[in-house]
Amino acid sequence: MKRVFPILCLAMAAVMLYGCGMIVNAMKMVREGPEVPPGSNPAQTVRPTEPEPKPEPETEPASQPAQELIPRTPKQAVFTGGTPMQENMSYTFHETTYTITTEFSDENGWPITRLLAEEENGWESAVTYDHESFVAAYYVETRNGPCIFLTTEFDKEPLKTTFILNASSLAEADAMGGIVYSIDGDVITILFEVNMLGTYPAIRDYIVGGDLTMQPVGDGLFYITKDKYYIPDDYYLVSAKNLQVQMYENGQYRDETLPAGTQLRVTATDGDSIVYFRTRDDREGIFPVVVERDYFKILIHGVPAEECFEELPYSG
Repeated sequence: MKRVFPILCLAMAAVMLYGCGMIVNAMKMVREGPEVPPGSNPAQTVRPTEPEPKPEPETEPASQPAQELIPRTPKQAVFTGGTPMQENMSYTFHETTYTITTEFSDENGWPITRLLAEEENGWESAVTYDHESFVAAYYVETRNGPCIFLTTEFDKEPLKTTFILNASSLAEADAMGGIVYSIDGDVITILFEVNMLGTYPAIRDYIVGGDLTMQPVGDGLFYITKDKYYIPDDYYLVSAKNLQVQMYENGQYRDETLPAGTQLRVTATDGDSIVYFRTRDDREGIFPVVVERDYFKILIHGVPAEECFEELPYSG
């Protein structure tokens, strides 16, 4: 019995130690969590996503800046610069005396306009224009030197030409069809005959450039005006078909279709690509044109202008 008891005690102790080891290992497994294969990430808890915020309502785009509308009426003629020069009278500027005369050919009797310049030292120079009658002249001090604007009219036809002459040498620097309409400081306005959906009197602003040639200033448009020799009153065209245009409203040009029978008159043009107009009910608008100079044709959206209007008042 003495030997059996110690053996039983040892056996019971071994059983108890083995059981405790299993409990420890079980607890250890729970604490360490599941094994993860090398190179992989443990699974993450998926949380419900929060609802995305609703986009704020779009605001209307800021309005475009107002587009400038051409003036309703052409400016009035003013002469704040330049000295008018009459025929058969002498004018002295900077020690040079200028005289304009009209002579007539002995053979054919045609007119000859002559401008003579005489300096105090006795030196003289002159320029003559055959078949040209004197119309008007102005001596103008420009920022690029003194000039004489001499306007003549062709003998056989009422065609007026303005010659821009260097007052120091009488050399011709430029020439333009038309007459001097206004001289306001450095701005010289010329009155032309413009052919755009008819023949109209029009004015355009210029300055004298560095080489004494005429350079357009401002918007460069030809503004239709009234003239007793051309069109004393407003002339309205009548559209023969629907016309795609842009009308000026609330500071913007907006697309619109004018129906056949609409009455409008040309108010300005650049002479090449655009026409400004006003309807009978006093609305302003524009439409594009294409000028085919080789064929003397004007197209509006690809259609000849003669088909777009009932009549076009061309002269000649």
